[in-house]
Amino acid sequence: WRYYNKLKEDGIVRNYADLLLYAAIIYSVDKYLGYVAPKPPSNILKEIAKNYAVEIVYIPLANFSSETLRKLRHFHVLGNRRLRSIAKDYII
Repeated sequence: WRYYNKLKEDGIVRNYADLLLYAAIIYSVDKYLGYVAPKPPSNILKEIAKNYAVEIVYIPLANFSSETLRKLRHFHVLGNRRLRSIAKDYII
């Protein structure tokens, strides 16, 4: 989060969603990265992903029913109890 302003000034990210995708690309240990959003990722993030040998799999929000979207919105990344203690370091 502390690099958000610099990344935004450099035109790498436009918003916090881009920042999360950027971090996911940088720290991904898998080849494929799922990205569910109303709009596809920017070309610059696609290029960064390519440089890190990560393929972004974009899935438009319009592909999901309202019930599925409700479930996605309630999905909690910190379901793992061990991660909860460090959540304050990453969540604004």
